[in-house]
Amino acid sequence: MVRRDELSRAMIQHALEIYFHHAYGGDPKGIKGPHEADSYDVFPGFCDESRPAGAGHPRLERFTLRLGNRLYPYMKLVLQEHVIAGQFCFGVDTHDQMEIRPDLPDYEAFMRLRRHNFELKRRIEEALSEAGLPTMRSIRDQAFLAPQRARTQRDRPLIFVVDDETDEAQALEAMLRREGFDVVLAFDGREALDRMPFLDPALVILDYEMPEIDGLTVIRELRRDPRTRDLPILLTTACRVLQNEGPKADGFLPKPFASGELMTLVHTLLAPR
Repeated sequence: MVRRDELSRAMIQHALEIYFHHAYGGDPKGIKGPHEADSYDVFPGFCDESRPAGAGHPRLERFTLRLGNRLYPYMKLVLQEHVIAGQFCFGVDTHDQMEIRPDLPDYEAFMRLRRHNFELKRRIEEALSEAGLPTMRSIRDQAFLAPQRARTQRDRPLIFVVDDETDEAQALEAMLRREGFDVVLAFDGREALDRMPFLDPALVILDYEMPEIDGLTVIRELRRDPRTRDLPILLTTACRVLQNEGPKADGFLPKPFASGELMTLVHTLLAPR
């Protein structure tokens, strides 16, 4: 992770080169990089999608650059403050969160595209991390180094974290364990539904954007089952248009978010009703 004043054009150029290599096999013609930009800002060409400060949460900066890939024009390179305020990391937003029903004729083609995008996102983010650029893996590693809060065995609620992004899920696990919670992870919606009968969580922290079964589908399935109908669910997503889906969950946390916001919501949802 780096502070804003530590970011450089060279770092962004390196991130773009890695993205282009994996998404296109090179630097595609016609896409504007920092070396071609008219602006001398460190974020040339990026769209400012920063989250404004509001009640109980700080302003968090998020910058995106829509670069696409060979099969899909909307994928983005992201540079944002996430989890740890004041620290920036690179990532990839697949931006393919359309809800396509299984009965529609293009469903299988869309699911193949979604799987392609998620695998490409994974490869790009791994390459960014291996190149020494800050990513969610940096945040995960720092979270694991933090001291843990002591709790008694009787006071250790189980939290089920469901997120296809391994580094982010493990970062959340480290932060929650630091606060004295027990944590179980699942990395896609199907795994979450398969594991739920064998768990008794006090809370589910659920990402929306997952490749096979998305978070809203998981919520619908949990609400149909009498055993999990009233289970508190905290939905997280970077997709702004889905905020109106929040009432289907008990809490909604838009990305990027700071760790303090997460913990406040966790404690609120775990409080006796």
